[in-house]
Amino acid sequence: MKNQYVGDVNDFVKYGLIRALTADGQRSSFVAWLLTPDDERSDGRRLGYLESSSKWRHRDPELFDSLHTLVQNGERSVESVATSGIIPGARYYADFVPQACDARRHHFEHLLRLAAGRELIFFDPDNGLEIASCPSGRKDSPKYLLWRELIDSYLAGHSVLIYQHFPRRAREEYITAMSERIAGETGANDVLAFRTSHVVFFLATQGSETAYYTERVPTVLARWESIIVPAVIPRAVNNSSTR
Repeated sequence: MKNQYVGDVNDFVKYGLIRALTADGQRSSFVAWLLTPDDERSDGRRLGYLESSSKWRHRDPELFDSLHTLVQNGERSVESVATSGIIPGARYYADFVPQACDARRHHFEHLLRLAAGRELIFFDPDNGLEIASCPSGRKDSPKYLLWRELIDSYLAGHSVLIYQHFPRRAREEYITAMSERIAGETGANDVLAFRTSHVVFFLATQGSETAYYTERVPTVLARWESIIVPAVIPRAVNNSSTR
């Protein structure tokens, strides 16, 4: 996550998804931005939806208006999101992710302490889950959520929602493979996936929370019709851990 992304269309969708999954704050949440410095790239400029209110605003009017105000006022930062009340009752973590392995481990340990007692953790990396070519400590590793961080978060008792960009491969095949791996790594029996045009959100549910989140899926799809679509994944993965 970068401050330059705040308020773009992906922000609208991801915060809308969290709001729908938590019944607008009835379930507790923790937003863990894996914050990295802004760059000179054009990412984060997809703001045209704010000028198309007839197409977008009805999906979540309160959220739309809040993001519109932040962008209009030049307040495109995660701190502005945290103070805006966009996600009712949420806690936030907005420290920059360090590259060095030891520093990152301490960063994550602090994050997990702050998330204690929250039912849902949302991880918001630039790219998604760690890939083999960019392990912890490499130059671009702060752009990824590490697999061990996902595992430790799940084992700490949280359901975990992850922002993930699509790689260049068949999307349904990728969603199925990643769902199976997430289940295998965490021990989760159920991994839900919410697909958009550019990204997919994976939700590893705690067993006690599976029925709740499954019941929220129709609300998500109704609010975000044609924007968030159900992905074809196994209903219950039930993989044994591969850790």
